[in-house]
Amino acid sequence: MNFNRNTCSNSVRIRKDILEGQLLSKLQNEVLREEVIDYALSRFEEELTKAVRSASGQMSRLEQKKRKLEKELQNLSKAIASGLDSATVRSEIVDREREIQNINSQVLAAKPESVRTKINDARKFVESSLKDIRKVLGSDPMTAKTTLSRHMPSIVLKHEVKPDGRKIYHVTSQWELLSGEATLLECAGGQS
Repeated sequence: MNFNRNTCSNSVRIRKDILEGQLLSKLQNEVLREEVIDYALSRFEEELTKAVRSASGQMSRLEQKKRKLEKELQNLSKAIASGLDSATVRSEIVDREREIQNINSQVLAAKPESVRTKINDARKFVESSLKDIRKVLGSDPMTAKTTLSRHMPSIVLKHEVKPDGRKIYHVTSQWELLSGEATLLECAGGQS
C-alpha cells in the first residue's frame, strides 16, 4: 500500500483493493452500528447540556443587562414624552430595543427545551447522513472513498503481527459526522 508514497518506514505490503474492501467492511460492521452512533450522539447531548448549564451565570448577566436596558428605554421614552424629541434620542431607543431583542433570543436559545430540539434536529440530520453513507458504502469503492473522505480527513494504519503470525492493521481516524462541522466520534480499532 505504501508504494512510492514515503509514508511508511516498514516494508509491509497489502494490496490496495484488499485493504479498501476490508476497511469498508469494518466500517459498516463496527463503526456505523446503531449503538455506536447512539453512544456518540448521547455523549454529544450530555456535553451540550453541561455547556448550557454552565452558561447559567451568563444568563443571569444577560437578564441584568436586559433590566438595565429596559430602564434606559423607559428614561428615553420619558424624555420624548417631556418634549425632548430628537433623532439621537430615537436612535438610542432603536439601539436599546435591538439589544433587548438580541438578549431575548439568546435566553430563548439557551433554554433546555430549545437545546433538546436542536439536539433532536442534529440527531435526525446525522441519522439521515449515515443512511446515505451506508448506502454509498454498499456501492462501488471509488464512490465510497470519495464520500468517506468528506467524513474522515485522514486514516492512519498501524501494522501488527500477532503471535500466531496473523498480520493485522489497526485503523485510527477522526470521524466527522457533520461533514467538518464538528468531530463527534473518534474511531479506533478494526482488524484486517
